[in-house]
Amino acid sequence: MRQVWQAEQDAAGADPMLQPRRVTMHIIADQNNDPRRYNQPAAHVNEVAVVFVGDDGLPPRNLDLVIYDSNPVNPNNRMQSISIGSPHADPMLYPLFFPYGENGWHYNLLQEGNRRNAVRVRNTIREFVCYRLAIRYTGTNSQGHEGNVFSLLHAGCFLLQQYVCDQYVRVEANNLRYTRDNQKALFAEAYQGLVDHINQQLHWPEIVDNIPTWLKANDRPDLVARVFHAKLKQLMRDITVNKVFGNIDAYVYTIEFQKRGLPHAHILIILHEDSKLHTADDVDNVVCAYLPDPETNRLLFNSVTSHMIHGPCGQLNRNSPCMVDNSCSKKYPKEYSEETVYISDSGYPTYRRPNNGLVANVRGHPVGNEFVVPHNPYLLVKYDAHINIEVCSTVKSVMYLYKYVYKGHDAATVEVWNGDEID
Repeated sequence: MRQVWQAEQDAAGADPMLQPRRVTMHIIADQNNDPRRYNQPAAHVNEVAVVFVGDDGLPPRNLDLVIYDSNPVNPNNRMQSISIGSPHADPMLYPLFFPYGENGWHYNLLQEGNRRNAVRVRNTIREFVCYRLAIRYTGTNSQGHEGNVFSLLHAGCFLLQQYVCDQYVRVEANNLRYTRDNQKALFAEAYQGLVDHINQQLHWPEIVDNIPTWLKANDRPDLVARVFHAKLKQLMRDITVNKVFGNIDAYVYTIEFQKRGLPHAHILIILHEDSKLHTADDVDNVVCAYLPDPETNRLLFNSVTSHMIHGPCGQLNRNSPCMVDNSCSKKYPKEYSEETVYISDSGYPTYRRPNNGLVANVRGHPVGNEFVVPHNPYLLVKYDAHINIEVCSTVKSVMYLYKYVYKGHDAATVEVWNGDEID
């Protein structure tokens, strides 16, 4: 295709009536759309993303590839389509990852050895991609460090990001194809028989220690997602088995990928009656919203100032992303409060934020308790990540939170510029 593109460029350049025009796509901010879903990607994120048109967040089903045949049987029909289930699709799209032209995934790729049974005969595309993305070790060297087998995929940087995005869309499209083609087999009339969120942190040692110095965390989305998944499983175990909040009746959660490149989870926890928070003291035993004393608890102080300070915004920083119409959309800075007021008019407690003069320097600004995001000290120190904990007790706040947890897929408003004109 490079030769075809160059030939077309040369032909256009030779004809003054056919000067090539630069077509670009721009993601714009539209105030008429939901800002939680249509917000623009962060400026510092240097990543590859997939943009497609759809109403339900699902990728299009028709993802066949179009190729240009350099030596066709019929010279008048050089364009051909290849199914995403063809073994030639991957090596043609990613020759750097398949340098010997080896087959990619295809519909008839069989399970091997004892993995094959009467039900699972073929490999799915997800299993194939997971196998290729797996990190393999050569053993432990004399310094006690484990060495990794060199992987073309893991050294791919932006190409790896494109490959992962491409494979995700193919997995979704293949699942939809299977559902569409097996309606009779899948049809069934009946089947038998507290709120917090955690953000991925790129400084976690599980990520830093497993990435070569010449790569960035953004170059290894597979590793970032794997570490986050393990941390989230442990967090849910702390909540459901270790009962850090007490006995629970139910929970729901969703995982999102932020437009600044990292995954996070929204979790809604429904406490059992004997563990519900009925008083201000109950709330104080679970949630804190103030700076700890750095002299007596330096570790917690460092975690709070690293992960649980909002902004700063307002008069300290008018350019903060949370500022809308010259005020913070998250209602920071908060008012000081010497004690917790269990339920306020908003449906949430007013957390204790004493005006004790304790100040920390965060991102070049002195901030106090008015900018501290509510958190649980135990979980914050254990996971060394942004874990926001909120207590909600009214019907109105719970209804809002279900909508918040299931707010829908990410979206973007896109303009296509043809030269200097907007199409």
